Amino acid sequence: MANVGRQSATKLGTWMTCPFRYYLHYIEHEQISTSLNLVFGKEIHFMLDNFYKKNFKTADSFAGFWKFRWKTAISGEFLKGKQKQNLETRVIDLKLKSEDVIPIKIGNHIRFPEEDSEALGLYFGYRNLGMGLLKKFYNRHKPQPEPSEREKRFDINFKGHLLTGFWDRIDEHNGELFITDYKTDKSSPEKSSFLLDRYPQFTIYSLAFRDIFGKKEKNILFYHLRSGKVFKTERSQKDFDYLEKLCDDLSEGVSKEHFLPRYGFNCHFCDYQTPCAKYNVGSQGPEIDLSIKNPDIPQEWLSWSLEDDR
Repeated sequence: MANVGRQSATKLGTWMTCPFRYYLHYIEHEQISTSLNLVFGKEIHFMLDNFYKKNFKTADSFAGFWKFRWKTAISGEFLKGKQKQNLETRVIDLKLKSEDVIPIKIGNHIRFPEEDSEALGLYFGYRNLGMGLLKKFYNRHKPQPEPSEREKRFDINFKGHLLTGFWDRIDEHNGELFITDYKTDKSSPEKSSFLLDRYPQFTIYSLAFRDIFGKKEKNILFYHLRSGKVFKTERSQKDFDYLEKLCDDLSEGVSKEHFLPRYGFNCHFCDYQTPCAKYNVGSQGPEIDLSIKNPDIPQEWLSWSLEDDR
């Protein structure tokens, strides 16, 4: 019998989207390459934590460190264990106007298009997007005091469920404490706060805060890095009641092994289409499109100065 173990916002989100995806990831441990969006978000979070660990003198030096970090992450040099053993590196020669050539290394642990020009466009598009976000962050936060807590892990017991997670940061202002979560998504809640006010991840943040600090947070802040805007939300008992039902549903479903695939529009965005096809649900199994869909990168970030990459 399967056991859910510790629950998290990621596990809950995976289960709510498709129980069979949960099975492939958490039970079968199917190995897949990582999406660029996920790698980008993870590396940006790493940079924002290091903003407070290291004394970067200028916004340009902060962005320069990001260029190195991005290059190393994409090449797979940070990998360890089995991932490192299974790493295969593809090298694309980038030709400069000076006729010099720079080798761009891309590991197979991340999904990239097969076409060299498309792969380079995404590599530099995300790299330059990150540079812009980080420079904006540097200029905004360099004069400001450090947060009270950064990348703080929590583990709590909630109605018989073990919940775990991380706060990106906790800030104190005028004696009040705020939970802040960084988001690198293109979309923001500026036009619609529907999901912002219901998102289970923020409910878990609020619950853990009150459990650990013994008081209510002032607000939960959604820090939209692309726009630099911050959006506020709150949680109440009704949100905690809803979270309890979600946790009950996940725990019961996993223990009873109810991993029925939930085919639908969500399949277009699922990273597990290929392993899912192996299980052949239906007469011929789901139709799989293995082509890479280019992530939505703002056009202004798709250009780069080649001479700067010597």
